Formats: sequence, structure tokens, C-alpha cells
Amino acid sequence: MRINIIIYAHCYLLHYFHILNTSTSNNKLIAKNTLFLYFRMLLVMGVTLYTSRIVLSTLGIDNFGIYNLVGGVVVLFTFLSAAMTTATQRFLCISIGRKDNDNTQYLFSSSIIAHILLIVLLIIIAETLGLWFIKTQLVIPPNREFAAHIVYQLSIIASVINVYRIPFNAAVLAHERMSFYAYSGIVEVLLKLAILWPLTICNIDKLILYGYLIVGINLIMLVWYIFFSHYKLPYTRHTLKYYKKNYVIDIFKFAGWSSFSAIANISTRQGLNILINIFYGVGLNATIGIMNQVASSIYQFIGNFQSAINPPIMKEYATGDYNRVRALVITTSKFSFFLLALLATPIIFNIDSILHIWLEDVPYLTNIFCVFALISLLPNTIGGPIWTVLQASGEIRKYQITISIITILNIPLFYSILYLGLPPQYTIIIQFATNLIVVFIGAQMGLSKIGMTIGHLTKKILFPNFGTIIIIWTIIYIIRFLSNQSSPSDLLNIMLKCCIDLIISLVLIYSIGLNHNERNFLKKFVTNKILKK
Repeated sequence: MRINIIIYAHCYLLHYFHILNTSTSNNKLIAKNTLFLYFRMLLVMGVTLYTSRIVLSTLGIDNFGIYNLVGGVVVLFTFLSAAMTTATQRFLCISIGRKDNDNTQYLFSSSIIAHILLIVLLIIIAETLGLWFIKTQLVIPPNREFAAHIVYQLSIIASVINVYRIPFNAAVLAHERMSFYAYSGIVEVLLKLAILWPLTICNIDKLILYGYLIVGINLIMLVWYIFFSHYKLPYTRHTLKYYKKNYVIDIFKFAGWSSFSAIANISTRQGLNILINIFYGVGLNATIGIMNQVASSIYQFIGNFQSAINPPIMKEYATGDYNRVRALVITTSKFSFFLLALLATPIIFNIDSILHIWLEDVPYLTNIFCVFALISLLPNTIGGPIWTVLQASGEIRKYQITISIITILNIPLFYSILYLGLPPQYTIIIQFATNLIVVFIGAQMGLSKIGMTIGHLTKKILFPNFGTIIIIWTIIYIIRFLSNQSSPSDLLNIMLKCCIDLIISLVLIYSIGLNHNERNFLKKFVTNKILKK
């Protein structure tokens, strides 16, 4: 069923690419890249969900919560790495779009220097402020403090390795080498599957062992990316020879403004984690960890889909082809939303059964947190392509400052909810509201650069998308309410329910969410290309 969804999704995407004024080869490349990323994400999601179950069972709820909490503190100090990823990919895409090979060489070498400087800054902050925070502010069981400190140091090493990999990852994506990116994701997730064996059989502290194994995986993937880049992208071989000081400064400037939202997003997520720890202890931190894994696994599917479109958006913007950019933005926003809805709907309506089959010991409130988290992701699917347009334009300062202030307001709102004794899951509702506000602000600032307005966004995307998903969820809820609620929760029954939910979602998206031309195209494609076979 999900493979059919992917095929239909691909067909729908090709319809938009067909109407764009661009070469057929470019359309085929985007479509090919999209399929590579679909395949990668399906496998990654399945293995990730399985490994999470085994890791939680092997480590136990408290150890899993400690790893999620301590590792999250390190992530808090890597705020600039996400911004550096954005900056590096943006400058490389613009340079490649203009076919300036010499400039691309200097930009990549400069990005290596910039990331080495970032690594030094990360180590200084993590070993001073971060270490103080771990020792004095977090609530960790006394008998696990030593293990927590070891895992913290290992998390720093893992983060350093990941930061150094950023320029090579950006180069791969900028050149749209999605096949390698997809295979690399598969290799990485299979390595995470492989470490389950020593984790389950070794008779040593499993929390510390898990930290060492994650460092080993990160190191292998760094070598893997460097080897490929040196072989396929010759300008990545001479990393220190051709750098320019002004390019290093430009990357840091762009990353500096981009880091405002990165700081706000990381602070919001880890702030919630820390506040949950203060008010409820490490038990509920395990719940937050599971919630983040479920939400990340689903949204990575959307993020990978958008990753196939982001480089073309930036490159076409650099050449001034705004008609194509508009079509790509509308397509990506609308389609990402429905794709997330298709993936999330069966999970939302079968969350209890799925969690009990997936996890042997389900942490408290995990079901409610997961449902709310998936719903809160919906606005982000619409805002992603608009943010790409702003990146391509280079005019991001006002946008970053505005949305960062709105996002960071989540933290005092989280604290108020927890302090007043309201249910902790209400924090995710607050996050949904702020995500929606951020989308409107980004649309107001970004769409004007390609000749679009908020009216276009509302008419073409927001109303049909949210209207459709509300109708879908209402119908499924009524069916569940009227049916026998005591049906068995075995795997076969859950799969049957998920298939029914997917069928209902597909039918209603086709009949309500798509416009007349989109339905006609999809009907002709299925009739001519699939049924005839």
C-alpha cells in the first residue's frame, strides 16, 4: 500500500514538472532523486523503529532517558552546525547553478576551515558551560552519574565527527547525488542495526557501550563521505589549499543569521526535555525520546523528499527562472503536506496498538505525545520550500530574527503549563500554534520574492490541505467510534486497520485535496501506465 502511495506521489510530482518551462533532463533528475530518497527513507524508517525498540528494551527506560537527556545537552551546543549546513549548501548551490567551477573550489575549501573553527568553539562550550550544566542542574540518579558523564564526553566526540562531515554532505546534496545519499543512509541505519548484537550480548555497562558504538558509526560514515567526495568531486580533495578568508567570513555571516532559528528550535526541543526532567524526572524523558524518534522518522521522509527539490529551487532562483521556482514551491508545499498526512494518519489512529507491538515497555503518555507531535509537524511541510527561497535570495536577517523570537517563546509557555500542573502534552499543542504562525510570517516575507502572495498560499495550499485532513480524520474517527472498539490488537488486525485508514485518506485526498487537472492527470496515468501493464 505504501509503495503505491509513493508511485502516485511520484506521478503527481511529475505532472507539475511537466508544466514547467525547463529541460526534460532536469525533470528526470529530480524525479530520479526523489525515488532514491523514497527508497532510502522507507528502509531507514523501518530499521530505525525496530532498533529503537531493542535499544529501549536493552538499556531500560531510565538509561534510555539519560542518554536522550545528556546527548540532548550536546545537541544544544551544536546550534551553529545546522546553520553551517544551510550556509554551505546555499553557497555551493548558487555557485554550481552559475557554473563557476573555480569559485566552487574556493567555497568548499573555505567551508572546511569554517567547520574546523566551529569544532573548536563546540569543544570549548561543551567542556565548560555544558559540563557545569550536567553536573549541577540535571536530575540524574546517583548510581548513574558516572555513566552519564562518560556518555556526555562520547556525545561530544560524536558531534565533532558529524560537524566535520557537514561540508562533504553539503557537496553531495548540492550536486544532487541522491543515489549516494540514499545508499549512505541505508549503510548508516544498517550499522545501527548491527550494533544491537554486541549491545545485547556484552556484559558491561550498556549505556556506555552504546555511546562508544554510536561514535564508531559516526566515524565510519565520515570516512565513507570523504572517500566518495574525493573520488567523484575532485574539488573536495584540496581542502585547505584554495580557501579565501572573505568566503569563510561570508559563510559565518550567513550561518550567523541562520543560527537564530537553529538556536530557537534546539532550545525549544531541549528546553522541553529539561523542563520535563525538572518536573517529572527521567521516566518522562524516555517518553520525549520516543516521541522525537517517531516524529523525526516520519518527518525525515518529508525532509528527504524536499531535499530533492531544494537544490533545483536555489539553482533556478540563481538563474532568475521565477516561474519554475513558483511551480516548485507550490508543488513541494502541497505535496509534502499530503505525504505527511498519509504517513501520519494510520499511526495516529492506531498509536496504542503500534506502540505495544513496537515497544515491550511503553513509557508513560508516549501515545498522546506521539499523536500531538505528528500533528504539530503539518505546518512545517508548507514552510520548508518558502525558507529555501529565502536562503537563495540571501535576505534572511529579518526573517530569522522574527521567527526566532516567536519560537523561543515556546519555552516560557512550556514552563507555565508545567508549573500550573496542566497535562504535559499541552506543550505540543503550543508548539503546533507557533509553527503555524512561523509559516505565515515566512510566507509573507518569502513569497513576494517570486511574485506570490499570502492569498496564493491560502487558496492553493492551506485551505485545501487542512480542509481535506480535517474531513479525513473526522470520517475515520466516526468509523472507529461506531465499530467494535474491543477488536484484537494483533499485528494482522493492526495492518488491516492501517490499510483501511490509508485507503480512506487516498480516496479523499484524490477527490477533495487535488484539483480537477490534477485528478485528470492521475486518472490518465493510472489507466495508461499501470492498468495496461
